[in-house]
This record gives sequence, C-alpha cells and structure tokens, in this order.
Amino acid sequence: MSNFEEVTFGMWGNEPIEWLVLKKEGNKAFVVSKYAVDAGPFNKVRTDLPWAKTTIRKWLNGNFYYAAFCKEEKDRILTTHVDDPVNTDYDIEGGDETDDKVFLLSVNEARELFPDDDSRATCNTPYAVENGAYVADNNNAWCMLRTRGCHRDYCSYVSSRGVVNTYGMICNYTDFSIRPAMWIEL
Repeated sequence: MSNFEEVTFGMWGNEPIEWLVLKKEGNKAFVVSKYAVDAGPFNKVRTDLPWAKTTIRKWLNGNFYYAAFCKEEKDRILTTHVDDPVNTDYDIEGGDETDDKVFLLSVNEARELFPDDDSRATCNTPYAVENGAYVADNNNAWCMLRTRGCHRDYCSYVSSRGVVNTYGMICNYTDFSIRPAMWIEL
C-alpha cells in the first residue's frame, strides 16, 4: 500500500471499514475501501447492461449503504455524478451517467488515483472471503470496476497484482471482490 491518508467510516461484516483518501477537494474527500469488503457479481445475469442497471450498483446504494452507515455517516456521504465510461482499449461504449452515494472505481480512476500497481492491489476482509470472494495465490483480491470489459457483458477489474484488466471477466462471475468508493464530507 502507498502512503494514503486513512479514515475509518461505517461497519460491514461486524468490522469497521477502513478507507484510503485518494484525493481531497476543499472539505470533501474521495475515498475507496482499503480492503475488499464483500463478494458478488457485477450483475446477477450475464447480459449487456450499463452501470445504471447493474446488480452491484443497486446493492451498493441499497443494502450496503443502508446497513453499513449510521445516520450521521449517511449525512456526510455526498451524492456523486458518476460516469459510465467508454472502455477505450476495446472501444466498448459506456452508458448514462448516474447519481450515486456509493459506486465502484472506473478504469481511469483506478489508473490515475494510484501511483502504481502495488498501491492499487488489495486483499479481502475475512467477511468477503466468507461470502465467496476469490483469493489469489498472493492472498489478494480481484476487484471489479464499473467500466465494461472487452465485451458488453464483461466488466473490467483490478487483478490480485494490482493491474487494471480492461479485457475483463463475464459480468455474472460471482467471486468478484467489492471495493466501494464514495465522496464524503470531512
């Protein structure tokens, strides 16, 4: 891990969630969970869906948001205008922008906000492993990104070595690790 500032905010799987501060703007911070907090598919069914209609987006802004944060924490989570970017490596179009509280990093965010692969790599929490997250031979996670992969029913991800993989994996792969991101008020 790099030398990111860290904050603790919310609880998941009976453990506090640790966040890395990727950037600050005034009294706001863009954070991503230090560890992958859970496991699941990008979408339950293998189909062509934009970010706006995916299972993971609904889960992040539904079950996760409501269960992980108390009222005071929810009041500090900002609604963010989130793009559904084009996968420029494979010329796969994106979709409509959304307004989300919690989301996944895009390929561009994952590449630009971490200085290198080592700082981008992460491991799973015990709770994520209990829920079926894939654990690589180096004990790290495969974390899905919101950018589509090489096909419209694939999603890009960050490999266990911290490499941004834009070829991706089928969207209904159930062992993906979930590493939420959001903007919060400091």
